[in-house]
Amino acid sequence: MWKHIVIDNFFEESDFSVLLKGITDNLKNAVDSVKPEELVVLSSTIYSNGVVDTEVFDKVHLLSLHKKYHPIMLAMFEKLCPERVHLYDYSMFHVTITGKDYKYPWHTDALSKIFSGIIYMHPQMNKGTVLSDIQKGPEHEIPWKPNRGLFFAQKEDVTWHYYEGDGINTRVVIVYNLCTKQNYTDHDAIRTQRRRSLSYKR
Repeated sequence: MWKHIVIDNFFEESDFSVLLKGITDNLKNAVDSVKPEELVVLSSTIYSNGVVDTEVFDKVHLLSLHKKYHPIMLAMFEKLCPERVHLYDYSMFHVTITGKDYKYPWHTDALSKIFSGIIYMHPQMNKGTVLSDIQKGPEHEIPWKPNRGLFFAQKEDVTWHYYEGDGINTRVVIVYNLCTKQNYTDHDAIRTQRRRSLSYKR
């Protein structure tokens, strides 16, 4: 199975409670109105210069969350894929609402998502994200548990995964991605990382 990290209780309890309350109270209408076979993404972007663009969160609160959890994200990124860390440009912090009968097909994530995080939020029970080494191959599910996070560095034709509703309840997660605006290949990223390493040693 490809490299990934699973963390229970990713958000501190107080932060998780505030985020969950926002989903169950402030976003209740959005969650309840999602059709069984529909996917809705409420987008937020945090740029490296501190500018925040969001359609769902309070900007000050989102920036404070990012300042707290961004170093944790970078540390995991460094552990799984150090050659790509220098490509970072901005973060996405989305609320993804999946209808109970919706299935997002097998995929490996866009190249712009250089490090991906999925944090299960609501409800108490649902289906987790399913991983495989090959498209539609043997499946390994990361079971659903609120505040459990799954993290990985996207790799084309390797990091296959999919998710779906459980047929009973709408599924809500926070997608926390580190992204790049740059065009790259893994060969180029490794070569650049090696050049930087050599320059530090001089």
